[in-house]
Amino acid sequence: MKIFKSTLRSSKFKDNVDQNEPVLMTHQTYTIETNGTIIYDMTGGDSLYEYFDIMDNAKFPPLIPGKDENSDSFQIFTDEIVKYLKASQKLDFDFTKCMLLYTAIEYEDYALYGFSAYAMQNANITPSIIYAVESLPEEIFMKFINQDDDMELWNFFYEIGCGGDFDQYILGFELNGIVSDECISNNAIIPGHTDSQSSEMPPKPTVCENEAIPFVQYLQGFKYWWIEQFTVEQFKRVLTRTGVAIGHVYYIDAEDVDDVDDSIFIGWENINEVEYWIIAKQILTYEIIGESEIEQINYHYEIDRIPIHPRGTFEQEIDGFVLFCDGNDDQCPKPYASCAIITSTTPIDRCECPTEQSTFDKDPRKDGLCQCKVIFESTPIDACPCPTDPDKLAKDPRKDGLCKVDPCKSITSTTPIETCPCPTEASSLEKDPRKDGLCQDQPKEQTMKVIPSIMGVILASIAIPALVVLLL
Repeated sequence: MKIFKSTLRSSKFKDNVDQNEPVLMTHQTYTIETNGTIIYDMTGGDSLYEYFDIMDNAKFPPLIPGKDENSDSFQIFTDEIVKYLKASQKLDFDFTKCMLLYTAIEYEDYALYGFSAYAMQNANITPSIIYAVESLPEEIFMKFINQDDDMELWNFFYEIGCGGDFDQYILGFELNGIVSDECISNNAIIPGHTDSQSSEMPPKPTVCENEAIPFVQYLQGFKYWWIEQFTVEQFKRVLTRTGVAIGHVYYIDAEDVDDVDDSIFIGWENINEVEYWIIAKQILTYEIIGESEIEQINYHYEIDRIPIHPRGTFEQEIDGFVLFCDGNDDQCPKPYASCAIITSTTPIDRCECPTEQSTFDKDPRKDGLCQCKVIFESTPIDACPCPTDPDKLAKDPRKDGLCKVDPCKSITSTTPIETCPCPTEASSLEKDPRKDGLCQDQPKEQTMKVIPSIMGVILASIAIPALVVLLL
């Protein structure tokens, strides 16, 4: 449990967040030299930290227009999406062989990076902790004044790799963004891994292990901030600006202090006049792996709700961690969080058209921007015509239904007469590509059928007058 300070100060049951005094998030800062060297200034004062005032409306706007700390509810993405996110699923790599991976998962940073990537950039990924470490520069120092008042530089990390400090991946992600585990696997072996035979870090990756996968760096420009002793309204304000946060809640009553273990907070709601935090809760399981019946630990996330104001609690404070980009528009990627609220004009390059029909049918863009962008078996052909290109038709879900091809609409000289019989009308037969081939005998058959008919008419015309004469 990462808590920088455990001291508690009093706060009101609900506070007024429009107060004039600043409410600060904290970030551990550093400088980047021209040669790429990182230096942490530990010479004293506030040189090691920078602060961000969450009360600055211009620099800290809501992700979703009209949703702020005063709203009755806020949820950056639905319960269903939490179940769908890759960061919620059970882990498919052996993190027990790399202590740094274990730390990232246990501290819930692994989930924070994954959830934030979806909240801010609509990227459903699991973060590669390995990439964050492999992408670090070779020289990372801390600067301090020794007992003789001389300036010294020491290595900031006592070890780089699986055995080192968790600040490794925090710094790596801040410098280079987040890369998915599908690109750089968390199963990769780096120094400190129990299977490692080398103490040398592999070179900084610039392509994915499978080069067919695009090398994409998400959340570039975002920093890892921590918050301390925030009240409910202040924490709500942070959530509506960052979408996702690790939170640790302290409940205070007249006699005791209770707390809720770290969780991923994604919003709040009011149910029957009771307010609840909406959280993704880390679930620990033990599973038998393989035939050896070895029991192995695993983690996943499930949606949950906890009361914001439990009965008997009159004070509470919240510590936590968030990812936030405090740079200008050129430095920070535009958030995709508006996908939580879709309108008929929401651009599809910002929020993709749903691929599930039940969700697509509820999308306000289904008859506009999303029309024909996603095809289902029931998509009407008058709205979205069937493809004429055979390759595209083969991929169309309607190919065996609404778009099923009538073979007789495209007759060739080799179309079997069993599939499409030869025309019986001379005008149609003349247009058939098979008239001089498979259907070349058709005119005779047609003529033979016509001749008896004509002869019958002629004979009838002769026989009837003769019969009349005899009767007379």
